[in-house]
Amino acid sequence: MRVPRRRAALFVAFLALVLIAGSLAITSCQALGASSRGKLAVYLIDVGQGDGMLIQTPGGKNIVVDAGVEATTVTKFLQSKKVKQVDYFIVTHPHADHVGGATYLLEHFPVKNVYDSGKEHTTSLYESFLAKTLELVKEGKTTYTKPRAGQQLKVEDNLVLNFLFPTDEPAPPPDDINNSSIVFKLVYKDFSMLFTGDAEAWAEQQMLDHHADLKAQVLKVGHHGSYSSSTEPFLDAVKPEVAVLQAGVGNKYGHPHGVTLEKLAKRNVKVYATNMVGGAIKIISDGKTYQVLTGKDATK
Repeated sequence: MRVPRRRAALFVAFLALVLIAGSLAITSCQALGASSRGKLAVYLIDVGQGDGMLIQTPGGKNIVVDAGVEATTVTKFLQSKKVKQVDYFIVTHPHADHVGGATYLLEHFPVKNVYDSGKEHTTSLYESFLAKTLELVKEGKTTYTKPRAGQQLKVEDNLVLNFLFPTDEPAPPPDDINNSSIVFKLVYKDFSMLFTGDAEAWAEQQMLDHHADLKAQVLKVGHHGSYSSSTEPFLDAVKPEVAVLQAGVGNKYGHPHGVTLEKLAKRNVKVYATNMVGGAIKIISDGKTYQVLTGKDATK
């Protein structure tokens, strides 16, 4: 599955130029305005090599998905957006680049509900997050949930989160942290977006085997665009129009990998990566149409 280094580098460079040139491209409907007031807004925060996202619902609820690797980055972004409370905090899995800022966030915001994969990981970052969460549960300040495939969270009218993974049977191997990731599909009226954490080929196949409803207009690409995720059958089931991902500029892993970008290009999927567009990415939707923004418009 490897692509020659020079070919992959040229492909990534070419794609980056295309994305920058079209950084304010509107997908699906030119009539949708850039303002997110009264609409669904999904922010892929510029956290470097990690994941950290904010979902703001039309009804004013705040959902945070992962918290990056640095302690303060996601919290500072929430503060810049005048967020007063986090309604749902979803930690997809306990790797440092997803849970790094989790404890800090819990210390600086009221968080009504915490969702965690439940995958044990003996690192100080994850143990600190879990200890703080359980402390808040004991004080009656939050709830703690380990969502499983088939469960649904109704956030508000016309907006639900459908959890597609993990399942208890079969469970991933004990040391397989990425394949314990929470995967869920956000559905808002006619718009849908699939959030995949760092789920890799094994988890993707489990979802396919369980006939999960994967189809979505926007795909948050698994594992920062690694070749270990985004298998051909999985992409064919999702049928995305747009793919978004978070990765650090010049990261040592080479994310996103050229082979993943080629698979997406072959399917005419528009790709937006934080390390290619120079920062945050924002998706807004009125439930019928949607728009992808980068640059300064992505943080408004």
